[in-house]
Amino acid sequence: MKHVKTVSLEFPNGDLLIGCTGKEGRRMFFIKTSDGIFEYSEDEVEEIYNGLVPADTHLVGIKTS
Repeated sequence: MKHVKTVSLEFPNGDLLIGCTGKEGRRMFFIKTSDGIFEYSEDEVEEIYNGLVPADTHLVGIKTS
């Protein structure tokens, strides 16, 4: 196994969006918090992060150079 770098998005509170599945309106987000990694629906993300739902997530999880 080797270490690789991937694209993630950081929320204002420091939580990291490390993965996203599904299509617009029915996406699930994998978010790393200080307590672990959790899966949230779009509605849950909107509620937890005060309306902040990432719109452009197609690059999340892609391997960088």
